[in-house]
Amino acid sequence: MLLKKAHHQLDAAANSYNKVIYDRLLLAEQVLQDAALKLVQGADAFDTDNQLIQRIRSLTLFQPGGGSKKLLGGIPAIESLNAAELKHLASGKTVLKTRFNGAESTILFLTALNQDMPEKGILIADIRPDYLWGDPESLSLDMGLCITDEHYVTLYCANQPETVNVAPPLKQAAHQAKGAFHWNAGGMTYIANYHEIFLEPHFLLPRWLVVAIQPEADALGNMTRFNTLFWGSVILSVLVILLFSMIQIRRVLVPLEKLIEGTRRLGNRDFATQVDVVSADEFGELAVSFNRMTAQLGVQFKTMTALSRIDREILSGLDTGKIVRYVLTHLHSMIKADFAAVSVFNQDMPGKAVLHLLDDKQISTLVYDLSSTLQELLQTRSEGVWMDRQAIGKLNLIQETESALQRLSRIFILPLNWKDQMVGYISWDSTRHPAGIGKMRNAFMILPIE
Repeated sequence: MLLKKAHHQLDAAANSYNKVIYDRLLLAEQVLQDAALKLVQGADAFDTDNQLIQRIRSLTLFQPGGGSKKLLGGIPAIESLNAAELKHLASGKTVLKTRFNGAESTILFLTALNQDMPEKGILIADIRPDYLWGDPESLSLDMGLCITDEHYVTLYCANQPETVNVAPPLKQAAHQAKGAFHWNAGGMTYIANYHEIFLEPHFLLPRWLVVAIQPEADALGNMTRFNTLFWGSVILSVLVILLFSMIQIRRVLVPLEKLIEGTRRLGNRDFATQVDVVSADEFGELAVSFNRMTAQLGVQFKTMTALSRIDREILSGLDTGKIVRYVLTHLHSMIKADFAAVSVFNQDMPGKAVLHLLDDKQISTLVYDLSSTLQELLQTRSEGVWMDRQAIGKLNLIQETESALQRLSRIFILPLNWKDQMVGYISWDSTRHPAGIGKMRNAFMILPIE
């Protein structure tokens, strides 16, 4: 399996380099044909043509009779052309020839100035090796790339040890346009893939072969490292996904469990404990709403409990003073007021009233005379009225309440009516209208106050 993957990589590298070499040959041919056209038009210097200089290191015109004219660089050695090459040039195509000068190969392009009469002049270009083969450092460093001609003579090799000769095993294996093979050399096993550059129709050269080579041990080691990194990355990714999934699930389940526990406590009438969920998402908003609802239910249940107790007191025996004191206590717990009072009018003695006063958590009972100003105010403002310090002073309340009222900036006075008759009023210093005060007011309405 690992060798199969290694061969696949070598095959891809050989195929890619194959296409690069062929494209560079076509581009160099186009530059040579442009130079031939310029010669026909009378040009005789090419040392300023950057496109040509970057791809061709020498350019020579061979003229009839064996003479030659140097146009760029040196003059390459070339033998006489055979009939097949002259025919190919006469068709307007380019002939590609290879020469070997020691360790370096020379790649020559030949094109006719006049395709109808190639013997009138042939332009020969020596292709730059650095242009045709490219920079070795730009190629993959973990494999060797070699190019051989049709006789399996090496034209160029990159990243390949000189002691490794690929020609003999390649000659035995290269019977098709592409393939794979392996061989042993110097105690090591090498694997390789080759691709053919089919040149004959265009350049009259049978073929070149591009070979990608790699030691088997390196290939297996690279694949092993790749598999280790790949599967390690997969496992790490799965673990990270699991971690984030657990964090996300915990973010959902923990607030949900707290809300469920809060619901259970609410079912057991535990209104004091709140749900502790600190979050900026929907669970946080739900917890805030739940705590607010719990607090409101607590107040409502306390009010209902107070009303129920008042009902029991009424049914067990009418004790107006006891009921009023209980109402004041409950009123203090609801509104957290320092001052609260219930005043009950004496029905037998008009103008007299009994004041039950809650001041500094102490309840006192006082009998006082009702002022006409206060009576008129209560009759005209049946829904209650807020009074500031100046208005309070005009009520002519009893002296015993002055010390308590002097600490207040304002109070709220709410009349109590029973059977279309005002029987008293409630007052307190809280700036908010307490929940359930309407029900507490109705509780007084059912008392037969005399």
